[in-house]
Parts: sequence; C-alpha cells; structure tokens
Amino acid sequence: EKAVVHACQSKTDGMMMLPAAIGHTIGPTVRATFSGHSDAVYCCAVYADGTRAISGSGDSTLRVWNLSNGEEAQTLRGQSKMFSCCTVYANGTRVISGSWDKTLRIWDLSTGKEIQMIGGHRASVYCCAVYANDTRAISGSGDKTLRVWNLSTGEEVHALTGHGGSVHCCAVFGDGTRAISGSGDKNLRVWDLSTAKEIHTLRGHNDTVSCCAVYANGTRAI
Repeated sequence: EKAVVHACQSKTDGMMMLPAAIGHTIGPTVRATFSGHSDAVYCCAVYADGTRAISGSGDSTLRVWNLSNGEEAQTLRGQSKMFSCCTVYANGTRVISGSWDKTLRIWDLSTGKEIQMIGGHRASVYCCAVYANDTRAISGSGDKTLRVWNLSTGEEVHALTGHGGSVHCCAVFGDGTRAISGSGDKNLRVWDLSTAKEIHTLRGHNDTVSCCAVYANGTRAI
C-alpha cells in the first residue's frame, strides 16, 4: 500500500526519521508508528533534545509524541482549520504553527495553551521557520509573500515580495541574516533579512518547489 508523505525531520543523532504521511511511515525500517490523528498529517518537528516530536494535521490539532515509546503526550487545539506547518523553539517550550485560516499561532508547550495569534497574511500559511536566537519568525503563504514577525509582540517586521506563486517552504540561515524560500513559481529565492530585498533567484526546477533546507555552514541549500 502507498501513501503520500508530506514532511519529515530527523533526530540530531541521525538515527530516526519522523515522517508525516497519509496512512503509513517511510524508510527501510519502521522504528515506531504514531497513531492518533483523525486526518492527514501535514507537518512535523522534533524537539532539539530529540525526546519528543510534534505533528499538525487536517483534524485541526497539534499532537506531541514521546519518541521513546510512541505515546501521545499532549494535544493542542484551537486552530479553526488544518495545520500546515509547525516549528519548535525556545528550548522546547514553545511552538509556532501556521494554518489554512491565514494565521500563525504561538503555543506554550508546558500548558498546551495558545499564547498568541498572529495575523497578516491574506491566504493560507504554508510554511514557517524561527530564527536561531528565537526572536523572530518567518512565514510563507498563498498570498505569494513571506513575512517576518517579532515573536515578542506578534508584529510584522518585514514583508518580502517577489515570488510569482504561493510560497510553500522557507528556511533561515543560521546567522539570521538571510532566508531562502521556494514557491509555486518553480523558483527559490534568497533574501537579505535586514533589508527585505531579494539577493538571488535560483532557477532549475520544472514544477512547484515544496521543500528547502540550508547547510549548517550557510554555503549551500537543497
């Protein structure tokens, strides 16, 4: 039986891959299966210490999982539509999520409660990433923009424009000076986060760019 895999993230020791899929996990060896969502899983992220993971679904929940035993540790509810992206930050105490309801939300993982709702996109939010210093986040949307947010206030810092299609993926370079994004316009773009200006357009794909990541040394992207 086959299923579509929407997202995956590895533990820092490289020993386990956590896929977000419809129906089944991937890989040559299934280490664990996490069951609990009642609809497709569209995003997942692993805590920095590798002990837990969080997933977002079309069932309008985020769920936290214990990676050692596969048990559900927590359920976060409150978003009105499906979760499309999630990122854990602040030493595993916070998560930011994006949704088809056009908003991002910040959650306290110790209580499972929503702390803040961030609005500004004019279409579904498809991706989000947090700066390494945990002060800002960036999100991409069906409105063809990326937006940078102050995580303390929820205010918009910059809007990055230039893509000709929905922005499906984004990543921030480790030093927080640049970001990369991929879009339905088949291109990736590299941005200067201090000026909100595009630095490069990377061309070569023949269809929508749905995922991207930056090497730790900031010299390459995939």
